[in-house]
Amino acid sequence: MLDRSVDGQIVVDTPVGAPLPVPVVAVSGHGRVEGATNIVVDHGRAAAQALAHLRALGHRRVAFIKGQPFSSDTAVRWQTIRAAARAERIAIDPALVGQLDGNSPLPDLDTP
Repeated sequence: MLDRSVDGQIVVDTPVGAPLPVPVVAVSGHGRVEGATNIVVDHGRAAAQALAHLRALGHRRVAFIKGQPFSSDTAVRWQTIRAAARAERIAIDPALVGQLDGNSPLPDLDTP
């Protein structure tokens, strides 16, 4: 990369474990590494705002798509969604929960 004059990198859900020779912005990065700026989502606030908005619009049945199991944020995102749904009294119907699998951007709605 340095031979091609790369000035920096943006990485998504990629752990940065050691300093790199160029600046890095890590989306969903969770480690503290010199030269890397981490963008971390407040999943609890996002879930609470989204579900409160949907409930205010009158929606009671909401479909969800869970991220790939290997993603660093999938488990915490799902936990915060479940907590926000309980707070808004929105039942999570397993038939309306999809699970992203592998590298596919499309959910498998047959998998709970």
